[in-house]
Amino acid sequence: GLIAVGLSIREIKPAEWGLEIWLMSIAKILVVPVIAAGLALLLDLDPDSAVSLVLLFSVPSAVVVYALAQEVHAYAREAGEIVVLTTILGAIGIPLTAYACQLTWGI
Repeated sequence: GLIAVGLSIREIKPAEWGLEIWLMSIAKILVVPVIAAGLALLLDLDPDSAVSLVLLFSVPSAVVVYALAQEVHAYAREAGEIVVLTTILGAIGIPLTAYACQLTWGI
């Protein structure tokens, strides 16, 4: 998967990313962890489990998404763009999520 994305990066042009790519990537990095945190609070999970759940949901999109999209010939370029963008946004989103978890659960 990483090799496939690496080979296709030369085709990925950030200037051409549309609103859909940005919205999906921001939702993946910011909205999904908030939903996971709400679920953890709703289920009254212990702090270790809650933080694990939220952090697992805050990671960038997996490269396997790109490989699968390319295999079935459906939205491969868009999947590659989302993988790249969520990886970049994850550099900011994951530390912010970890800090929010520390404030919420004290870990």
